[in-house]
Amino acid sequence: MSNNKIYKIIDNVNKVLEEHRIYADVYHTGLPGTVCVEINRGDWKHEHLRAKWLVTEMGGSYISENVTFEDGSDCYSAVHTFLFEEERQVISNEI
Repeated sequence: MSNNKIYKIIDNVNKVLEEHRIYADVYHTGLPGTVCVEINRGDWKHEHLRAKWLVTEMGGSYISENVTFEDGSDCYSAVHTFLFEEERQVISNEI
């Protein structure tokens, strides 16, 4: 996947999340086709779960969650990693 394509995906993810009032840092991981969505102190349901659903609806395959802050409340911080379909097919063809 070209850099132009991944940055267009990042721009689209940013726009969709902002439209749904989910404020996150969205960036390229450096690995082909992967995008991170970093949510700081967001509610598990309204920000984290909703962001996962929205990005999945945009074609991202959910890979992982790395929790960076947790205090036992409904809010926590995490980095969610997604792989976009074109790259997933390339990777699965190489195996």
